[in-house]
Amino acid sequence: MKNHGALSLIITAIYSFGVGVSAEFSPIFALPILLLFCLKKIAVLNLLKKIFFLNLFVAFAVFSVMLTRNYELALLIALRANFIMLFNLMLFAGLKEGQIAGLFSELKFSAKFVSLVYFSLFFVEILRRELGIRLLALWSRGAGRGLFRLKAYANIVALLVILALKKSASLELTLKARGFKSQILWEQKFRAFGAEIFLLICVIICVILPYLEFL
Repeated sequence: MKNHGALSLIITAIYSFGVGVSAEFSPIFALPILLLFCLKKIAVLNLLKKIFFLNLFVAFAVFSVMLTRNYELALLIALRANFIMLFNLMLFAGLKEGQIAGLFSELKFSAKFVSLVYFSLFFVEILRRELGIRLLALWSRGAGRGLFRLKAYANIVALLVILALKKSASLELTLKARGFKSQILWEQKFRAFGAEIFLLICVIICVILPYLEFL
């Protein structure tokens, strides 16, 4: 699956919504992920690293639910989040910020929205790299365990927020100086590829089937 069109956004929206609102987790949700493994060349190690870092944020939601002793819901949240993240990371693997923003342009979203998507993805990538650097530094120094490690993680999150605010302010000044007019990309035509259509059909079936079981 080398080519991507706007159907990729529709596919990820259907899959994410279907898995996210499911009352119970179904093993059939893994089928689209297995299909992507067959359709795309995935750098597994790089994929696992991204999943690991994203799970640091998922862990906060899971832990808060576990405090209420609702372990089934905590497990459901963890499974939902990981399957959605895994599917999306695999689907858009290898695409740059401009390419993903271009998919929104194909769906005729406004130029301002496309620009917002582009810069949001740009900042997410910057923060992901910064998070990796901070965590490696933390682990190399032996952050310890228990409460001390939790405090260290909290400090890292606070530093990332401050970094994001500083970079956004710097970007605003840069764009104003260059006379930015709310359009980062030219409008693009809608495209659809055979592999995407096949994946779309598979996702629709996998999302609908669990609900049919309750009828």
